Amino acid sequence: MLHGGLLTWVTWPPFFLFLRSIRDAILLRFLSVLDCYSNVQIVIRSVSRF
Repeated sequence: MLHGGLLTWVTWPPFFLFLRSIRDAILLRFLSVLDCYSNVQIVIRSVSRF
């Protein structure tokens, strides 16, 4: 009974949307951190060039 309830909960569409939104938020955070890191590297390179 518990297993069946768990199965219906997992296949419940909002649960998938919830997981996808969490994954997208983590990906966005990760990409923005990478972007910031590459910008910092570019700044360091241009500063060390002078």
